[in-house]
Amino acid sequence: MFVRGDLSFQLDSSTFQFENQKFSSSGVYGLSWKELDPIKHYGRSIFVNVTISQPVPLNFIVPAQIIREFTRAATTLGLLFHFEEQPLKEFTEFAKQYGEPPIAYTRKFPRIPAIHLIQTYPLKVHVPIQGESVTCEVENISPEGIMIFTENPLAFKMSIEEGQPFIIDPGSYFPTKISIKGSIRRILDDFNLGTGAPVRHLGIQLIDLAETDRKNLMALLKDILLQIKDKLKDDED
Repeated sequence: MFVRGDLSFQLDSSTFQFENQKFSSSGVYGLSWKELDPIKHYGRSIFVNVTISQPVPLNFIVPAQIIREFTRAATTLGLLFHFEEQPLKEFTEFAKQYGEPPIAYTRKFPRIPAIHLIQTYPLKVHVPIQGESVTCEVENISPEGIMIFTENPLAFKMSIEEGQPFIIDPGSYFPTKISIKGSIRRILDDFNLGTGAPVRHLGIQLIDLAETDRKNLMALLKDILLQIKDKLKDDED
């Protein structure tokens, strides 16, 4: 759930304010960098002052880290909130009562989120970077695109680009690896909340598949959806 409010924080003796922003318990995205720099200030720890006036007032301070997002259109700043357990519980209850659900972007093919109960998840994706093969995890996948992530530092050398080759490796009992070329449309750099390690997320649009690879991808997605259907049926019984 999302709520709206005003955010502010101090960094390097300057105060930065962002009014009427939509945010959740995980933080906020899509802010202007203003005088800040995505290279210099990425990862800096701050304390964010949050002021909510409608529909009922709420004020609090939450620790956060500066994160960043790259697309073809813009480079934007985000704030990754680090709530303690009790403040998180209180904010979550507030958001349930007074917040608004996210407005879903309608895709032709909705993304299937990684579900670890499904045997063909978690998928692995192997990406060649500077002569090495970097293994990434899958966040979600569809016939048109895939979101992957990794803590490997080599991934931070990647940028928005066309024609990135990679290999989907389902593992488990699905025997076939799938070779694809894609266009990197979105990069999000945040952090592992458990370890503090930097994490790079890559949103990739699939642009070139051989016919055999396309058939194998469709078979993989069908397999995942059938397993999800079976899990839901078992839960109902």
